[in-house]
Amino acid sequence: MTLLSGWFSDRCGRVRAELDRHLSVKTFQDYKMYVECFGALPVQELNEIWADVEDEEVHGGIYIIAMPPGFGKTFMLYRLRELFEKTGIGPALYQQFASDREQFSRFVSSIKAYIAEAVREWVQRIKGSLVEQASPDCVLSLLAALRASGYVRKLPLLVLLDEVSADIEKLEQLLRMLDSFALDAYVVLSLHEMKDLNMIISDLAAKGGEARYGRIRTITQFKLAVGQDDDAKGFIKKLSGGRLDEVAERVAIEILKRGLGIRYAIAFILGATRRAVDGSLLQSYEKILHDKIVAKLAAKLETASKDYCKRILKIASDPDLFLRDCTCVEVKVRKDSDKIQPQHICNRAIYVVTSPEKPLVPSPNAEVVHIRADVGQLLAGYDEVRKRVHVQEVADRLMELIAETLAERVAAQIGEAPPPPPPPVQRICDVLAKIFDGKKSMRRYELVKNPDFKQLLRELAEKRRDLLNETECVKRQQPLAACVDRFAKAVQELYGAEPLRIDRSDVYLHGPCKKQKAEQLL
Repeated sequence: MTLLSGWFSDRCGRVRAELDRHLSVKTFQDYKMYVECFGALPVQELNEIWADVEDEEVHGGIYIIAMPPGFGKTFMLYRLRELFEKTGIGPALYQQFASDREQFSRFVSSIKAYIAEAVREWVQRIKGSLVEQASPDCVLSLLAALRASGYVRKLPLLVLLDEVSADIEKLEQLLRMLDSFALDAYVVLSLHEMKDLNMIISDLAAKGGEARYGRIRTITQFKLAVGQDDDAKGFIKKLSGGRLDEVAERVAIEILKRGLGIRYAIAFILGATRRAVDGSLLQSYEKILHDKIVAKLAAKLETASKDYCKRILKIASDPDLFLRDCTCVEVKVRKDSDKIQPQHICNRAIYVVTSPEKPLVPSPNAEVVHIRADVGQLLAGYDEVRKRVHVQEVADRLMELIAETLAERVAAQIGEAPPPPPPPVQRICDVLAKIFDGKKSMRRYELVKNPDFKQLLRELAEKRRDLLNETECVKRQQPLAACVDRFAKAVQELYGAEPLRIDRSDVYLHGPCKKQKAEQLL
């Protein structure tokens, strides 16, 4: 039995086949098997919800997840439920409604009983033994007394509501009741119908629902958390059976990092591992990819006018691009590694070839810039997304992403791209190294209180006020815990560096800052 056939025949192979059919996770048992086989991608939005839960200043929040089916909403709620229950910091309540108004109405009417049961299960997990039943009113009264005594400043309750119906009256009633209990309720609800989103937000604002919660947020995409590329690589390797080449793997990671959707990432990965595209469809896709690579290179390299260079060189042929010294650049995208035939009589010619193996140099005055990539694999993944998702705009964005990934490698080899301005990443790493002071990790809430970190927030806020909200991260005497996540995202977007890795409550030095720390230890 080959390694591949053995992999397909085992339990995870069956989980993969089921995922391939539906591109979604439907039950908690499905979720657990999925995580066991492939792992759970750490997403930015989960970290930010977690930051609010652990922040002493944020007492309650509403998070509305609005995405089409198959984009990971249910998975996100299951993940939050599992992680929250493992920490034992408070009770968790999960309910699925499939947009059924009657079911949601019954749930709201019985919310006291549901919360009492969640509290009982929470205490039982902490205590490690069965807890006697008590009436809902008794349980809630005990919580109120505990809170009034000042024994605890914050007692989180995580309420996870999947595929909620757009019943504004009942939703407002639920939020009002949750606010009346002696708990800090963090309500994460998903919508099955995207059209319900604006109506829910506007009606909640009109009825005062927002005023009772410390955080209101709408989530329309999930992005890979900053500094989690290695986790993403592990997930991709397990899901693909290790069959993706380096370029296809990078494309899959970028799908996740840019928030195109876990559904698209899975479709791309599974499509790329299953088969190759052939015939006229392959030729059509190769032509599309070729044109997009040419456009990306024209934006990245310093080029000259075609008319000017053709006149200077006295040639009639028409290469894809001319560099500023009138070097001819011809782009080739090939599933196989055939010999490149010379096309242009130029003083100097560069053939940019994307193919599995490097082809022969076509002529003495030509050179080949080769990007090793399985073109058939890339285009098979693209074809799978195009067929399974049925949204041409998404397929176009994916092809743009494939072209950009390839063009970045070409520009680096040709060496004509203008150098970026030197980023102040060194200083950021110096300050973070001082703050961590040799520690492996820090708690997010510990880091955000540090005076040196607050200074970094103020400096970055001058450049990215949209991310580092002044009210929450700069003007407050105590910045919110979520400002750590926003800081990491701001550094990534400003300078292309990932100084931190954030895993729920824990923060680690990462990327250039981790490398600097290792060099200092040497």
